[in-house]
Amino acid sequence: MKLRLFCQLAALVLLGVFIMGQTPGGRTNVFDSPLQIYRGPAGPYEVIITILPHKPKVGTVHFGVIILDPQTQTTVEDARVRIVAYPPNPDDRALQTPALNDPATPIHYKGNIIFRSDGQWNLVAEIQTAEHGLVTASTPLNIAQAASVASVEGLFMLILVTLALSGGTAYVIFSIRRAQRSRESSQ
Repeated sequence: MKLRLFCQLAALVLLGVFIMGQTPGGRTNVFDSPLQIYRGPAGPYEVIITILPHKPKVGTVHFGVIILDPQTQTTVEDARVRIVAYPPNPDDRALQTPALNDPATPIHYKGNIIFRSDGQWNLVAEIQTAEHGLVTASTPLNIAQAASVASVEGLFMLILVTLALSGGTAYVIFSIRRAQRSRESSQ
């Protein structure tokens, strides 16, 4: 009986892990498959601004910035980059984040902003270098409302967790009762 219940629970958990592994949504990098929302001049540089998710909505949005020097045909690795998002309502405060590069990918500057409201925002990338000082690139950014529709994966996880907790609780209760009955019958 115990082995059969254990096998059923193990099969259910493995099925859940398998189904979750088949759904999209693994870890993504802002430069894996980004949407390019701006490519144009910023002072003497050419700037590329990318975004994930492709259809940004209220919540966390990942930004990437690549700075190209058209004269030398190289990327700029020693800049200070700040991304500023100006809200549609002038009474609200602007959101900003530094876009940082790391030693593994020094040409990619990455930053995240958590948007709390939807609308047409104005995105500005402020780039400061020792050679050219402060230059900016600006582009509009439409932030959609967050989805309020439940996902199938979320529903499946809720059912799986509920079944696991209920099954574990039932197993403990029946095990305790069985042990009590066997003690009572042996006395």
